[in-house]
Amino acid sequence: MQRIKGRKVDVMAWADPGEIESVALDQLRNISSLPWVFHHVAAMADVHYGKGATVGSVIAMKDAVSPAAVGVDIGCFTGDTAVSLADGRTATLRELDGQSCCVYSCTPSGRVAMSRAVARRTRADARLVRVLLDSGAQVRCTPDHLFMLRDGTYRPADELAPGTSLMPLYTASDKEGYTLVQQNYSGRWQKAHWIAARSGLLGPIPKFPGQRTIIHHKNFDPADNRPENLELLGANDHSSLFHVRSCCTRAGSEPPALHCQRRLSETPHAFPACTGGCCVSRVLRTRDIPRVSALSRRARRCGGARSRESANTRCARPAC
Repeated sequence: MQRIKGRKVDVMAWADPGEIESVALDQLRNISSLPWVFHHVAAMADVHYGKGATVGSVIAMKDAVSPAAVGVDIGCFTGDTAVSLADGRTATLRELDGQSCCVYSCTPSGRVAMSRAVARRTRADARLVRVLLDSGAQVRCTPDHLFMLRDGTYRPADELAPGTSLMPLYTASDKEGYTLVQQNYSGRWQKAHWIAARSGLLGPIPKFPGQRTIIHHKNFDPADNRPENLELLGANDHSSLFHVRSCCTRAGSEPPALHCQRRLSETPHAFPACTGGCCVSRVLRTRDIPRVSALSRRARRCGGARSRESANTRCARPAC
């Protein structure tokens, strides 16, 4: 059992706090601030975000009764549902069960972000519906699963009608292998590693005197945008790193690790309540390759060729 600092009383958790999803932790802290909560809030090993209260929580009350403080599971997808991950892979919810991972999410305004999530099995033998998409894909989920519509509102799966427009996720890769994501609110393309940074997953974004801020992929894989694989550097430091790597590659040796004194702490980013829990709603479309190629050429004209990871240029980064 571990004690988590609450607002009025503490939360006693029979689970590792690092494995509890951020929205569930926020929900537990909100519960701990209620005036009638007594002594502590308990969180069981299977605790996760829910409606009304955190599922797997026990709330002791003094001189009060709250029928609404009962956790109700939110709608879920089946275990074979595929999810696009920040590291460039696609995995099913069954494969991700119990694991913390970084996924794409979306705010009601249409801004695509990155968030940490934990996939958990919440029901068994539940009633299901099948949602068919115009792309030919289909998803199976519980009837109460909420889908985000194109206007940022939500609708349960069993109330969706033909022609309903869902909030999309458009992705592509530029010729250098970096993942691009189209922001729904602006229509502009943004590099995925800067989406991670703008979502708060890399901590505060520093300024380097006389240098542009660059995001470096530690394993040199431009499609791997896990926060732990990204590091904020000055443009000069980044160029030196690539020069060392190029020289070592020609010599047939491995490049030495870059020891940077600027170590940035990761700060968790609350998982948006677009679908809740581990469920991710998305519609995958055909890649807009001609537009991406034009964007890449424009970025090079603006000086992006000086660094292969300079997503912080005016032409390659939409206003946030």
